[in-house]
Amino acid sequence: MARGDNGIGVTCICPRCRILPIRVHGSSNLGTAAAFRYAVEQGADVITNSWGYTRPVASHDGAADDAVRDAIEAAAREGRQGRGTLIVFGMTNDSIDNCRAPAADISSLASVLALGVANHDDEVGGAGFGACIDLVAPAKPEDRSTIGVVTTDRSGLAGHTADDYYTGFGGT
Repeated sequence: MARGDNGIGVTCICPRCRILPIRVHGSSNLGTAAAFRYAVEQGADVITNSWGYTRPVASHDGAADDAVRDAIEAAAREGRQGRGTLIVFGMTNDSIDNCRAPAADISSLASVLALGVANHDDEVGGAGFGACIDLVAPAKPEDRSTIGVVTTDRSGLAGHTADDYYTGFGGT
């Protein structure tokens, strides 16, 4: 829907970008690390992630297992032929400080751009928070509202609504 010049909805920030979906849900830590390496090998400029990451107990700072952390840091350093791939992670859906142990999340890594959420009144909350947040965007955590935030929807019956726009926008 956000593809430029298609006559439907809006144009996104990158109207001619291509998407390389990679499923990591249910993967082991080694599988998740391999997914980051694969994205870089395929030439990903940006790797955006809005999924939960189960922190292993053995991790020394709680943010990520060594294999996953190494793969993310290598992507941020070596991706795009040495210019670095931008790694974006949404904060968790839990209203806790994701930037400090013991609840440090993968978004707390220095090589990650951490995305938090704010409502229509620029209030941050209802989701992960902390000093490591680099950017906030409008979203709808369970206890917040995004009055006036509209996004394009999938066309036709595949979408959330009967038209091409969705007002229940939420998530990172």
